[in-house]
Amino acid sequence: MILKFLKRDFKFGTEKSIKYIIIFIIFVLIPLINYILFSKEYSDIIENFLLPQFGFHENAFKYNVFIITLQVFVLLSYCMYIYDDLFTYNKLILTRYKSKILICITKIVFVIIYNFILIFAVIFTCYITCKVANININNINILIKILISYSIGAISLSLFNLFISMIFNESIGFLITVISISLNLIFETYIFPGGGYITSLIEGRLYGYSITYNIITTIIISILLIKFYKKIDLI
Repeated sequence: MILKFLKRDFKFGTEKSIKYIIIFIIFVLIPLINYILFSKEYSDIIENFLLPQFGFHENAFKYNVFIITLQVFVLLSYCMYIYDDLFTYNKLILTRYKSKILICITKIVFVIIYNFILIFAVIFTCYITCKVANININNINILIKILISYSIGAISLSLFNLFISMIFNESIGFLITVISISLNLIFETYIFPGGGYITSLIEGRLYGYSITYNIITTIIISILLIKFYKKIDLI
């Protein structure tokens, strides 16, 4: 049953979110390709583009433009569709699928899958472009670590956005989520939702802690989402 719901989500979600996917390609993937093609070393790509640059609090945004862009567009890509599907079309969904819990669980699984796919697209673009540009990839493990930590962080951030949007509305949810991103960057921390993948690779010892932190955050927010959605009188 969940597979049937997921198939429906990707079909209608992609149709409704196509403009955000195109924006994601234009403002995330294409700049990444251009940067790699004009970069001389693979280490430059990792250190100066994929990993956040800290050290100047007042210039946090200046040194993390790509990270912020990546977070925001991954967040936007399907979130609008999910919110609309859970609330705008609730009568049709409940009439057809009966269980609110199953609907909510399906959306959570959908968030997990689409976040991983979009982050994978970024890492795969990096890998392929390096190959095309004949840039030697010294350590493939670092790309794998970035994929894992960024994906889990993006998942917790997207679920947090959905939860806040449920309580208030889409605009408030998006605003609070962007504030969360900003606070993580400015204070160089990972205590706010989604923050683990910002600092996880600055120091090797932080990697395991941030992964654990984001997994716990994801589980807690998922439980809260299900409980809150059960109590909402949709019809």
